[in-house]
Amino acid sequence: LTTKTVLLVALPTYVLLLLFAPQILSFVFTPAFSEGSLILVTLATGFVMNILLGPTREALVAAGSTRTILHGALLGLGLNLALNVTLIPVYGTLGAAVATAVAFGTIHTGYCGVLYWNHGISPVTTRVGAIAAASGTTIVATRTLVFGGVSPDIAFILGFSLLAYLVHGILVLVAGAVDSEDVVLIEDAISKTPITLPRTLAVLRRFSS
Repeated sequence: LTTKTVLLVALPTYVLLLLFAPQILSFVFTPAFSEGSLILVTLATGFVMNILLGPTREALVAAGSTRTILHGALLGLGLNLALNVTLIPVYGTLGAAVATAVAFGTIHTGYCGVLYWNHGISPVTTRVGAIAAASGTTIVATRTLVFGGVSPDIAFILGFSLLAYLVHGILVLVAGAVDSEDVVLIEDAISKTPITLPRTLAVLRRFSS
């Protein structure tokens, strides 16, 4: 539940970052920071992969496979150091970002494999993965095919972000990715704030599986 919810919520933000990283960095900081957009995207890709694979370490602890965590941490440390030594002299900070993303991705992929083969646990269902892929592809295609000729100033980015989240939300609802447990979780979170969203909750209940 947690992995699915975090992935579906974070996905549009990640895709928007892929599309507009230089402009976002220029607006939030200064234009000089736009040169680091590729570094930001590289690190973000690594973190999204970790989100996709879920809380694998916690699951291994619950399954009693703590030795696997130790072995994975040592492997990740060695891989990270080796990649840093190899890539930093050639690519600088981008090399460090790639080393970090690859090391973390390798560790969590290994943990995910152990969970699947030894305990039959899969963090993300095929349906959720398909929805994420379809949503990301739709957002990128909309930007490329429909708004390809539009200059991405901050007003456009804000408007396109709203459109992206709307399209993503519709795909999630129509595909049945929201279930009754998700609705309960959302209701509980809203109940702890002064916000009331009765119509939104009604729509979620209608489309929940």
